[in-house]
Amino acid sequence: MVSTRSKRLRNKLMPKGEHQQQQCQESSSQRLVVVRKSLVFLAVFGFGMVAQYLWSTGKWELQWLDVGTLSSLQRNVTTSTLKEEETQLVVKQKDTQKSPATEAPPEEPIPIEEMSVLDYYACCGLGHRLCRMAVAYHASHYILGFRLRVVWGYCGETEVFQHLFREETPAELQAYVKSKGQYYRTDNEITGYWPLKHKYCVAEELHAYYEFFAELMDRYRYKDKIQQFVQDNFENRLAIGIHVRDGNGEKGDFAEKNRQMGVTPEEWVEKVSAHILKYLETAKQDNGGQELPQPVLFVATDNQDYVGLFRKQLVGQITIAQWAPEHHQQAGTGVFLGQGQEEGLDEDTCFGKWKATLGDMMLLASTDVLIAGQFSSFSQSMPLNVVLGKPKEQKKLSRPYCEVHGEGKWFDCYEDQMDWCTHAKQFNVLKTNNHPDSKGYLSVFEAMYQSPNYRNQTHNKNGNN
Repeated sequence: MVSTRSKRLRNKLMPKGEHQQQQCQESSSQRLVVVRKSLVFLAVFGFGMVAQYLWSTGKWELQWLDVGTLSSLQRNVTTSTLKEEETQLVVKQKDTQKSPATEAPPEEPIPIEEMSVLDYYACCGLGHRLCRMAVAYHASHYILGFRLRVVWGYCGETEVFQHLFREETPAELQAYVKSKGQYYRTDNEITGYWPLKHKYCVAEELHAYYEFFAELMDRYRYKDKIQQFVQDNFENRLAIGIHVRDGNGEKGDFAEKNRQMGVTPEEWVEKVSAHILKYLETAKQDNGGQELPQPVLFVATDNQDYVGLFRKQLVGQITIAQWAPEHHQQAGTGVFLGQGQEEGLDEDTCFGKWKATLGDMMLLASTDVLIAGQFSSFSQSMPLNVVLGKPKEQKKLSRPYCEVHGEGKWFDCYEDQMDWCTHAKQFNVLKTNNHPDSKGYLSVFEAMYQSPNYRNQTHNKNGNN
């Protein structure tokens, strides 16, 4: 090898023309080496990109092979390109047919009589029991994998929930029940869930609540009557539902928590009617100035005086609709559900009141725009979660849920469940498993295993209580 010093000395002694020619040859040689290396790099890089794409499509798989293996393969790559490589990426077609030996056997469905069961005993008003039952649904479907059975009480000798709602089909049960041989009973609250506040909103839980209420509406045995009312009164219109919880002379929980309107019904209806008309004007602007469908206002209330007041206030502008007025309470007599008034009634009258109240709730959930006139678990249960939770393409307006505050002074509207959950001013009656004082899913299991109402009956054929 010629030393650097010798090379410099030789260059000095070399004639000028020969020296320049030598430099040019060396420079050309170096450029050729660089170009050659670049081409090799681009070829390998491009080959790798193609191989990665084919592998990602699931039609091909990648293997690393040594040079010895490569020499036995017929490749469209020059020998000079492969000579200095220790390994090279090659592509081999993947067998799209799985071997029967590698296929996981399908899970055997759990027989209904062997399924683990969560028995939920509800209490109190309809809104309260449904909000708590939604939590039980999340626990059973998303955490425990238990079958959920519900008890609401009795009208005469007939259990209310079983009479009003059909049982789940075997296919519906097998879709979520993953456990067998265990039994757990709980009343009202589900341990491990805490009040749902703004910063603890979880998309999975909110979706579970929508899912639960939508399924419940589908399982309602008298849903054909609800659907007929919707067809007769809401079809081809902009259906606005408003829930007015005034107490109607109630002396219990409603009065103790000071949840009255604070102004006369006439004042309140006048303010809220102005909010509704302004909301429709804004919605028209949001719709590019196009006319909205003819509005109809469905009024669900525990005080029938409000129906007449809205009809008078909005005459000539919005049609008023009402469900089953014959089953509503008389003025000043409180509310039906949660006050023990179902006791002593004959079965037909008792179920008539249940169906009237559920009809109000399901029709509110069937509207295009829902207005909560006052804080109430009734409107925050099925109506809110169905109206806000349904897919965006099914919503006629961008903000379909509104709340009235401060004796009718303020009117705030929301786009979806998450928007409401994170920004609403009203107290939230729903609950969450995502809370710093909760241990998450683990807390539900701990509460179940430590409860005297839990038993593992793997060896019990029935698997029920």
